[in-house]
Amino acid sequence: VDMDFSGDGSADLLSTTASGELRYFPNNGASNAGGNPFNQYQVTGSGWETATRVLEGDISGDGSMDLLSTTASGELRYFPNNGSSNAGGNPFNEYIVTGSGWGPEVTRMFLADFSGDGSADLLATKKDGTLLWCPNNRATNPGGAPFMTCSVTGSGWNTANRMFVADFSGDGSADLLATTESGELRYFPNNRSTNAGGNPFNEYQVTGSGWNSANRMFVADFSGDGSADLLSTTASGELRYFPNNGSTNAGHNPFNDYIVTGSGWNTANRMFVADFSGDGSADLLSTTASGELRYFPNNRATNPGGAPFNTYQTTGSGWNTANRIITNTTEQPTL
Repeated sequence: VDMDFSGDGSADLLSTTASGELRYFPNNGASNAGGNPFNQYQVTGSGWETATRVLEGDISGDGSMDLLSTTASGELRYFPNNGSSNAGGNPFNEYIVTGSGWGPEVTRMFLADFSGDGSADLLATKKDGTLLWCPNNRATNPGGAPFMTCSVTGSGWNTANRMFVADFSGDGSADLLATTESGELRYFPNNRSTNAGGNPFNEYQVTGSGWNSANRMFVADFSGDGSADLLSTTASGELRYFPNNGSTNAGHNPFNDYIVTGSGWNTANRMFVADFSGDGSADLLSTTASGELRYFPNNRATNPGGAPFNTYQTTGSGWNTANRIITNTTEQPTL
């Protein structure tokens, strides 16, 4: 489960402050009044103001999310999740340097299980449009350091203005979705098992147009069927839910239809999707400019038309002091 740092099946939160403090918010919704999560946090580190990028993913394959970060000098650092063995259950006290050259020439980074082996791999783009594929080889590398070797698996990715990774096909390996400036939506199935060298994402299908009207996009399994769906917002504040209908559409192209599932989302300055309730379907979390944290449980099973996220609970305040809330991608749209 993305953002599940405790390994209990429900997503937690991790944030940094401008002063470099790393704060871990365990998901305590089950024991809190009203089921509201994230009422308390533990300070689990300092000095994170030197990190230029921070991502989460299950790099070790043990079911709990680890951290990956870069520094201004291009150093790549792997922080295994050691919460189970540390005092107070605080994770991420130590790191392993696992590479260099990850400076400003790298434009995007993504952690997901592209190989289908249960451990997160690394995908990145560079300014020249190169797509880098870095398999998780920590089991065979000295010191258990992952991502020490990368191969080029594509070019021309500087034409993609947004990219998203998730298992859209439901086969256990992460796929890729991208949009272009003209609004084209492109679906890149993970075809590494049939490609020379095992490199994924050599081919794509155009699966939609008009996506330049979406100012934010999020991918997760909202329906709970094992395949990632799509959520987007428009400049007017409309929230649109695109169920993954690839299995029934011609050419297996997903996301041809959507349901309008809310309005007023132009007041949310940050949004995050993950399975916070632990029921197998992704929920929604947002923050407002005033620092309010809002939790939208996935209630599509009981709502007319199967539209999720109609109601929310305020579950915190002061979140305007968090300069980062850590997810599995360096792309975090903010208004």
